[in-house]
Amino acid sequence: MSVHNIAGKWKGKIRFGNGYSDLARVSVLYFELDITQIGATIIGTAMDKGGYFPSPDPATIIGELKKDKLTFVKKYSSAHYLLDDQLIVDTSAEGPPIFYKGNYDAVRQIFAGTWDFEEEKPFWGAADSKSTIGCGTWEMERDI
Repeated sequence: MSVHNIAGKWKGKIRFGNGYSDLARVSVLYFELDITQIGATIIGTAMDKGGYFPSPDPATIIGELKKDKLTFVKKYSSAHYLLDDQLIVDTSAEGPPIFYKGNYDAVRQIFAGTWDFEEEKPFWGAADSKSTIGCGTWEMERDI
């Protein structure tokens, strides 16, 4: 596979890190991703497929591939969050942007990396301060 062309269908998994319960941190969320690529720009649709509290809503992605480095932002069509290990879905609001970054592993033929999302938090009067509220790892491979 040429890492320069990643258009097509992918499948992967997400692991949860800081900001999540002990149960979440030992659990996995599975997803599928359909990518369109124009030059270095990628766009697509992601759908959670099972595992730990999958979202019922699709997410859009937009990002960039530079050599073997992939970065993208994923955004669900509705806001959802975990409260006491229960999925809460708010269809009146969009989900926050989730930031993914990773690299291509030519030996394993996968992309792998980290993800996180933040919220605005005033810090000593600075309205543009941000705080990470969720993070973890991810990997994906071509869905052949």
